Amino acid sequence: MPFAATNGTVWNSVADYRRAAAAALGQLTPIRDAGPLNEQAIPLVAVVRNEIALVGAFLDHYRKLGVGRFFIIDSGSTDGTFEFLKEAPGVDLWWTTESYAKANHGALWHDGLLHSRARGRWCLRTDVDEFLAFRHMDRGLVPLVRSLQEAKELRLHAPMLDMYSDRPIMETAIQPGDDPLHVCCWFDGTPDRMESRADGLWVYGGVRGRLFFRDYPGGPGLTKFPLVLYDDETAFVTSHSPLPHSRNFIAPKGRLLHIKLHAGLLPRARWAISSRQYWQDSFEYKCYFLELGRNPKLSAHCAISRKYEGPQSLADMVLI
Repeated sequence: MPFAATNGTVWNSVADYRRAAAAALGQLTPIRDAGPLNEQAIPLVAVVRNEIALVGAFLDHYRKLGVGRFFIIDSGSTDGTFEFLKEAPGVDLWWTTESYAKANHGALWHDGLLHSRARGRWCLRTDVDEFLAFRHMDRGLVPLVRSLQEAKELRLHAPMLDMYSDRPIMETAIQPGDDPLHVCCWFDGTPDRMESRADGLWVYGGVRGRLFFRDYPGGPGLTKFPLVLYDDETAFVTSHSPLPHSRNFIAPKGRLLHIKLHAGLLPRARWAISSRQYWQDSFEYKCYFLELGRNPKLSAHCAISRKYEGPQSLADMVLI
């Protein structure tokens, strides 16, 4: 059955998408490659660009959870991210300046790497500003995978949860070496708004919905499935609802703590708008840019804010 990818391309089959993903690997220049994974390793794949403020904390967070290898694609960093990753242990690194949008917003690169190197095993696909949290996360990923298997679930539903500070967004600075979850330790303690769609159970809104998308009732889609059993049926054709869609009708058991609402948002929005590399001609980033331009003192913190002090904070709000 045909399906549409994030960038609007329609594919006739998963096999066609696989062939395109394999071809897209030719756009990546290998910088460091440690070879085959060991039998038990859980790999993580991500695309980065100019994430020097977050990348160290990101690697540390997922190492503590038990990630065995990182497959990182740098798509043209100029802020020291690439140089940092070249020296980071456990990182297999590729470099590209090819179009992120034409690569299905990086998903063709993700799928090419996972299908060629990690087929048949549990894998993570996240962005560098997403920090996975779940019950008993101090025990790591292996017990989580075991519990999913016992529930006959082949992926983890972990919607984004936008984190923020108690200061204005443009006055919230994150420096290399900071713990982003200490700087941005607040979240909206409100129930999810969920909708069942053809491609799965979707979560909408959150703090970005109330701050930036008041004129667009749907708000941003928050649903993500970052941890999946990557078998022959699986494909990350979008970052929100991987194939097969039949596996996406499951309740959230985790959250991706999303570090977006800080002083780096405005310059990132400016670049996203000029580069036109993001979904729907960078529509989302245009909303950020316009609202922060109108209100440079905009703050997310308010009466419904709750402080994050570990996964129990999310359980108390029935978010996991």
